Amino acid sequence: MLGSMPFARVAGGLTVAGLLAGCNHVAAGDLPAHSSGLSGPRSVGQSPEQQANDQAHAALTNYYTLVNRLASTPDADPAQLSSVATADQIGPAEQMIDEQRRGGSPLTLLASRPTDYHIPKDPTTGGPTPGKASLDLDTCVRGVPDKAVSGDTAQEVRTTMENPQWPDPAGWRVAQTMHVPGAGCDDSPF
Repeated sequence: MLGSMPFARVAGGLTVAGLLAGCNHVAAGDLPAHSSGLSGPRSVGQSPEQQANDQAHAALTNYYTLVNRLASTPDADPAQLSSVATADQIGPAEQMIDEQRRGGSPLTLLASRPTDYHIPKDPTTGGPTPGKASLDLDTCVRGVPDKAVSGDTAQEVRTTMENPQWPDPAGWRVAQTMHVPGAGCDDSPF
């Protein structure tokens, strides 16, 4: 982490991170929930955290869509994965593609819930500022092979998204996915 950060409890039980000391102004901590009360500063339609969550969820949806398309098209170029995944995640994505080609189910993102974030933003205006952003998500994905669970049940997958080009929404990539064995899920807790 970037250092110790003061936290404050606000109405509704949300945890909001304070500003870091010195010149490094990066918000980090539990992601605020979507609500009209957390729309961000007037000059910014949504808070940077909300923007990041929405953008990262869209990028994650694209990731699973591309994995499924590559799995169903044997002559497709796996180099396309670099448009949705970091270099470290390409190998695991290729394994998912191989599993589907061997008869596995297509992967479907049912839901995601942010659990932690690191979003650069201006301490004065509250608007997004350039830098590397990251977002951790608990996701519920149908089609993940799990020997501990029979059938085609949805499984919990912990996912890290990164955007080194923040606030550009096109910069989001899946950096890591970690299946939680035996942890079934549905979209209700998300």
